[in-house]
Amino acid sequence: MFVHRTTCWPFMDRVDTVGLGLWDYDTRIKEPMWLNKILEKFEKSEYQSFAEFARDFRLMVENCYR
Repeated sequence: MFVHRTTCWPFMDRVDTVGLGLWDYDTRIKEPMWLNKILEKFEKSEYQSFAEFARDFRLMVENCYR
């Protein structure tokens, strides 16, 4: 589905906290978000507005910085 998989692969799926040894991930990230989850929400028509989509995308990026 995504054209630029070589660039966006780190954001495709939920973070593997065990495999990456991120013991404090769940205390730092209260609402995980990833691209396949956003895609699922599109497919299920869960977004009522562009603002809702933008919120999830922004959340994904902010989680990355945390």
